[in-house]
Amino acid sequence: METGLILVVPEAEPVVRDLRARSGPSAAAGVPAHVTILYPFRPWAAVDRHVVVRLKQILRGVRPFELSFAGVGRFPGVLWLAPEPRGPALALTRAITEAFPDCPPYGGGVAEPVPHLTVAMDEDEAVLDAAEKTLRGRLAAPVRARIGALDLYLHTSQGWRQRRRFRLG
Repeated sequence: METGLILVVPEAEPVVRDLRARSGPSAAAGVPAHVTILYPFRPWAAVDRHVVVRLKQILRGVRPFELSFAGVGRFPGVLWLAPEPRGPALALTRAITEAFPDCPPYGGGVAEPVPHLTVAMDEDEAVLDAAEKTLRGRLAAPVRARIGALDLYLHTSQGWRQRRRFRLG
């Protein structure tokens, strides 16, 4: 069973919940609005005491931080919100990847990951255009979030479930 490490952003839910529910497969599978730090991570059977201790060591040196979401971006088939500043999420990804080199971001398919909060995924660009118009209309003010933890999510037959929360600092 696969796992992932994410920064949960509950402050974004009022802005993105319905858009994620319509065209974001992770939302339907139980994943809240989030910024992915490392996916895939270790298979669940390999998340042992040593892995947990190492993650805690890494995160002990990371202070809670603020993120603001005002920018909208697109990848092919994906609409997303951009966290600012990007540095804290990138630093977390790099630190964890360095500690677990067998877990490259997105399975090694992305040379330099772009921190983002996925809002919608669809092959039909017209669907994403409509979602983007709606999203931009809701962003009169940036979504502001305080990040104080990193969550480990596990994919089960019932969907994605939080299995562990690691506090920052």
